[in-house]
Amino acid sequence: MIESETGVEIEGAETKFDILQLNALTAVEVLSNLDEIADQIVNRGKESARWYCTFAGTAEPQAIKQTVREWVQEASQPAGEFRLLERHAQGLGRHRAGWPAVVDQLRSAACGGILLDDFVEQSFLYQTGDRKAHDEPWIGILHHPPETPDWLSHSQFDRLLLSEPWRDSLRNLRGLVCLSDHLAADVRQRLSHVPVTVIRHPTPTDVVQWQGGNTLLQVGHTFRNTRLIHQFPPCDGWQKMRLLRTDDWVLKHDQNCMSRAVRPVVDTAVVELGRQLDHEYDRLLSESVVVCEVLAASANNVIVECIARAVPIAVNRHPAVLEYLGETYPLYYDDPRDIPGLLTDSKLQETHAHLKELQLAHWLQVSTFVEQVAMFVDHCTKLEPPPPPRE
Repeated sequence: MIESETGVEIEGAETKFDILQLNALTAVEVLSNLDEIADQIVNRGKESARWYCTFAGTAEPQAIKQTVREWVQEASQPAGEFRLLERHAQGLGRHRAGWPAVVDQLRSAACGGILLDDFVEQSFLYQTGDRKAHDEPWIGILHHPPETPDWLSHSQFDRLLLSEPWRDSLRNLRGLVCLSDHLAADVRQRLSHVPVTVIRHPTPTDVVQWQGGNTLLQVGHTFRNTRLIHQFPPCDGWQKMRLLRTDDWVLKHDQNCMSRAVRPVVDTAVVELGRQLDHEYDRLLSESVVVCEVLAASANNVIVECIARAVPIAVNRHPAVLEYLGETYPLYYDDPRDIPGLLTDSKLQETHAHLKELQLAHWLQVSTFVEQVAMFVDHCTKLEPPPPPRE
């Protein structure tokens, strides 16, 4: 089986190349040895193999090389062609593991074709979006969870479905990508006429691995309880830290979490940290155990970051989190007061080993995400357009 530069098998190439004994070569090696390959075909063209005879009739090495090149290039490229909107990727722009990092790879693979809206909520809900209808066939990627606290009304999925630009775009919608089955189940129920697929959120994997340490670290804010680390008792031998941006909207979210907290503050001995440089963040994460409570979720950056680093994370049992970490993940809690009891050496080592196993999953790779998006695009563009939604 011929492989592409990324090591991905090239489907359909084997039947053409196995007879030449090139199945051990990569696509790059095939293209680098076209002269020799063409000579093989010409020299063996008079043999009985019908496939060779087709080429031998011309005995034109240039034509043969062009044909081989086209086969390899076609097999090495994703089947679906798409283009992205010309805008900045939604997310924390300097966040290496966030959505902008994924969009960079999508943009590299974009080569024209159907419109791919990489962040539907940005287009139709956010003030940074155009809030204009898509007046051409398009495919979208949904990020927001189906259940959202009332005080995050700007992010509610219901509000998206009721927006005029969204409703005006439905007639041209060809498919939707969700980042979890949890979200996809809700979308399929509401939009039964639209093809929906699930592709998990990837993350860069060339990162520093967990080294152990005595820091309990709370990271980030999106759809999370930013006050969790104050709401469970002190842990002997552990230093609590909270890493939180200081943007006005982040601080407003933090105030909402505090004013609406259903649990009292039981520990104020928490070191507050602002944004860290990349190398400082890597070191901090590799020497910490992360704590998190999701209020709503589809995909979650801190979850995939911890998988990529095999960093233990104590987290509540949310359905979307279970999809990413698995049912048997050792560090789930049902009540934050249970967190101190989870911090045993044996439990943390068990969790670290569980996360190392998850690192073997192909979905964690950004390249896999791009390939799966392209496959879904190819599938959707071959379907008959869905009937227009009922008013």
